[in-house]
Amino acid sequence: MVKRLKAFFILPAVIICSFSVSAQKDFEIRKIWVDTNLQLEEIGQRSGGLNSVTSLGKKHFWAAIYVNYRSLPLWADDVKLAYYVALGAGSKSEILYGEESYANVEKGISHKAVIYVPPQVLARYGDVQKITVDIYYRNKLQDSQNFRFAGGKQWWKEKKLVKGLLKTKKESPFALDNFNEYELVREQ
Repeated sequence: MVKRLKAFFILPAVIICSFSVSAQKDFEIRKIWVDTNLQLEEIGQRSGGLNSVTSLGKKHFWAAIYVNYRSLPLWADDVKLAYYVALGAGSKSEILYGEESYANVEKGISHKAVIYVPPQVLARYGDVQKITVDIYYRNKLQDSQNFRFAGGKQWWKEKKLVKGLLKTKKESPFALDNFNEYELVREQ
């Protein structure tokens, strides 16, 4: 009779353990950071390619939003990062939306992604105020992280999202800068 009781109590423990392991996320955002002083001149000096673009002596600064994330599947396709970026303040503020999908993402702890805010957009709406990045795998939300006091709620739902103003790496003049450090873009 004692043996039956031990078996009875062990079985639920196994079920609980297997449930907690299956709840683990396949992707996790580790860090978000922003470089607001990116110039074409910098990439030209490193690669010998582009020169600084000026307009009447005024330099054009880009903002780059970098994301570092980890992945658990050995290989993954259908990985998407969605960016919500608040620019400016008051009536001049806008919430920009952009996304990019990746294929052939290998298991690892240090994947990099980037999206850019062009100088004309920064000049019109103002500096980056807050950011939220969502990562999806097979159309399921895996993780969501904020930068600059964005808060826990979906703050971007307060306003209309402006699409098309955030630029992916291949849509920017920085497309060839450290291109081997980034994942293979999945064409839609």
